[in-house]
Amino acid sequence: MMRVKRDWIIPPIRVSENSRYVPEDLVQIKSDKIFSGEVIYKLEGPGVDQEPKNLFEIDDKTGVIRSKRPLDREQYSSFTLKAFALSPSGERLENPTTIEIVVLDQNDNKPVFTQKQFFGSVSEFSVPGTLVMSVLATDADDPMTENAALGFSIVGQDSIPPNAVNKTMFGINNQTGAIYTRDVGLDREVVKEFKLKLRVADMWGDGLHSDAVAIISVSDINNHAPQFRPASYSIKALENSYNIEIGRVSVTDRDDPGTGNWEAKYTISNDPYGNFAIQTDPVTNQGIMTVVKPLDYEVKREHNLILTVENVNPLSSKAPNLPLSSAAVLVTVVNENEAPYFKENPIQIEVPENEEPGKLLKSNIASDPDHSELRYDL
Repeated sequence: MMRVKRDWIIPPIRVSENSRYVPEDLVQIKSDKIFSGEVIYKLEGPGVDQEPKNLFEIDDKTGVIRSKRPLDREQYSSFTLKAFALSPSGERLENPTTIEIVVLDQNDNKPVFTQKQFFGSVSEFSVPGTLVMSVLATDADDPMTENAALGFSIVGQDSIPPNAVNKTMFGINNQTGAIYTRDVGLDREVVKEFKLKLRVADMWGDGLHSDAVAIISVSDINNHAPQFRPASYSIKALENSYNIEIGRVSVTDRDDPGTGNWEAKYTISNDPYGNFAIQTDPVTNQGIMTVVKPLDYEVKREHNLILTVENVNPLSSKAPNLPLSSAAVLVTVVNENEAPYFKENPIQIEVPENEEPGKLLKSNIASDPDHSELRYDL
């Protein structure tokens, strides 16, 4: 404890937080005023008679200022008090003295992440050094000391499905908490998600610590083109029918189902009159073939179509450079027994009077689209 005279400027008094030695004498003040009687010392301000009350006191006879309870820098980092020298009648003997008390930090708070779980995503096949996400942490200790100097680290890596990758795929900036890719080979078809155990510690990573989790999803890129399976089909279609399904074709695609990277888009060629159309089943990704213009068995009995397929989304530059997958479709037209018809209705015949019996009056009065032999009744 130091002793100071009243007319001196008292330097700030430094007190460690969480001190076990309380009550603790901090400083003694003494009036230089020549006074034959008794001097009474008083103290006021935050920590004495203002909130937080009862942290400090002064011996009214000796002028010793002491702390009464342990201090917490995270609640109050400093106090400004005023000390008075009074006569027994309450008369001020001189101007009050300002007492500055600074609470020194101890490393009594471990850093904490701002979230228990952090979520991020990264595209598959991202190159090493790609920024994925950043995590944050705080420390209630004095930011001007190493007690609040934070260091980040990754202390564990799990994958879904488990044990699919045996490489360390991610790193973290020790000072900023930025998470980035560290190795090649991120493939969503192999691993869909990573779970990283994060740690933050004060004293630049060597002090008190706490943990959190980062969940990183591997997002799909269109690195797989759809492929016909099988590559040839034989389909039958009834003539004169249209706007009905006549058959389906199938493709495989290893990209994420239900996305534009997976959804197939089909094209028909070698269909000069536009008799056929194909649409994509949104659930199965199959191509649904339909006849949109009626077919005629008597005109053409077979149609050899070529189908190609691609995705709704363009292929990634990281996909193999291959031609579009194609399939051959043979459509066989099924004959329909079409009804014969009269070429005229009514049939008009002119007969001269007195015509002899058995005279041929008119022929070829009906036709059959199927070219079948006709029989007539009257």
